[in-house]
Amino acid sequence: MNTAFLRKTIVRWLRVSVACSLGIGGSITLAADDVMERAVPVQPQISSGPILQATPSLPPLDQQIAALHQQVQLLQKQVAVLQSALLVTPTGVVLQGQTVAISGGNVTIQAQTATAVMSGTTLSIRTGSDLSLTTGSTTVIQSGKDVQMKAGQATTVSSQGSTLFTSGGNLAMQAGTDLSAS
Repeated sequence: MNTAFLRKTIVRWLRVSVACSLGIGGSITLAADDVMERAVPVQPQISSGPILQATPSLPPLDQQIAALHQQVQLLQKQVAVLQSALLVTPTGVVLQGQTVAISGGNVTIQAQTATAVMSGTTLSIRTGSDLSLTTGSTTVIQSGKDVQMKAGQATTVSSQGSTLFTSGGNLAMQAGTDLSAS
């Protein structure tokens, strides 16, 4: 509470009390007002409007511009790296790089028409469990040299639900070997 307001209120109460009890209010009132006004400087009352708070000072404009310029340069470098690995053309998208890895919990590669997997030297398919190759039509395994099938236990070749032959361990077929069922 404002102390000047409190003091003025007390003086007014004293003035009324003294005037009522003595019946000579005029001279005492003036004396009390004069003494109080000289003894206590009048302070401005606090307004009930919104409280203004100092805003935090911002860095100078040239520092803000320099920081934004650094961020733009970093973003430009990141875009250049992405553009070197991912080529987008009107007919498709190419993912390229010295080493490209695709990983995930489940990975699906799906094409509407054809899928080609090509390697310049070696292609290796490894799985921690079963491997199943299924086609809706003819399956061709073609090699420029020999075809080797290795199994930990047995190799079985079947056709139309019938087993053509079973071999324990390795199975090697020479070029020109006919495996057709008679």
